Amino acid sequence: MKTQKKQLKPRRGVSLIEVIACTAIVAVMVVPVASVIRASARAIGRASNVDAEVQTRSALRWVKETIQTGTVIDVGSRNLTLILASGDKAEIVFDSDRLILSDGRTKTVILENVGSFECESIVQSEKPGLPIGVAIRIGVKDPESGEYYKIESYVSTLVQT
Repeated sequence: MKTQKKQLKPRRGVSLIEVIACTAIVAVMVVPVASVIRASARAIGRASNVDAEVQTRSALRWVKETIQTGTVIDVGSRNLTLILASGDKAEIVFDSDRLILSDGRTKTVILENVGSFECESIVQSEKPGLPIGVAIRIGVKDPESGEYYKIESYVSTLVQT
């Protein structure tokens, strides 16, 4: 009697159990990665909001330094005319959505996405009419988040009368 050995065909492909096991392993690995990506997206969103506020504060600091080193000639509700430390006459103006420094020859954009810019003379109470400083209010809308930042500052300065 002859015994015949059944030859097995080489196996091709993957079984259903192997597919299920691999899917489970990948799912377990994807969950932490997805949470890290979500946390990163939130952090980036917060950082962009901070950037708009930081830019506004930086521009306000520059405006204050420019005012303190110069002499204010005229304070309007939406503009400020002064003589710079270099001796040049310049004007800080709110133009549509930008804050601009204009010296007659060139225009320099100080800050973009400006929603409001207000200036007001601060006068001495003992001697009415004698200006001793300038109040500045800048409002900026962050184009990405839509948040609105309004920052106010007071600058003591030489005011020419």
